[in-house]
Amino acid sequence: MVLLFDRSPGKVTLRYIEQKWNGYANPSVAYEVVRIRRREAREIKGEIIVAAEVYPRSEAWGVDGFTFTDKGTALAKLRQMKFKR
Repeated sequence: MVLLFDRSPGKVTLRYIEQKWNGYANPSVAYEVVRIRRREAREIKGEIIVAAEVYPRSEAWGVDGFTFTDKGTALAKLRQMKFKR
């Protein structure tokens, strides 16, 4: 299940992930709060790369992307990020 609050470039999106690992009775639940970025179309060595929405790079995790195991904490971070642009 993915809850999108605003898909405009640079806006915050809350992503809810429920993962079920083989061999475990209970699923491992994680919540991600991410600032989605828009990558413009471009050409590299004659090949057209289409525009896309992208997740933060690994180096930006902890700044533009966060993972939580508690939904309340994730929603609090979402509210904080929505007002901090």
